Amino acid sequence: MIETYSQPSPRSVATGPPVSMKIFMYLLTVFLITQMIGSALFAVYLHRRLDKIEDERNLHEDFVFMKTIQRCNKGEGSLSLLNCEEIRSRFEDLVKVRTSVQN
Repeated sequence: MIETYSQPSPRSVATGPPVSMKIFMYLLTVFLITQMIGSALFAVYLHRRLDKIEDERNLHEDFVFMKTIQRCNKGEGSLSLLNCEEIRSRFEDLVKVRTSVQN
């Protein structure tokens, strides 16, 4: 007897990645792009901020010096690497020279 029974053909297996993997890769890509853009914007902000501080410091050296003298007089000099006694003595010498020149 000849059997005419044929086996069912095997199901085709999906060759692409599953949907959950696609979603994960999409979210990871969006996160990385957002991170890069955010880092670039922060770098630009930080660079501009440092330029502004440098410009202020260059333009107002006298103001910075007077602020340093005030910190030394208030006793805040111990918190920094400044030698307040030396700065104070230089300032007093400068003031004495200026007052003697004006008189």
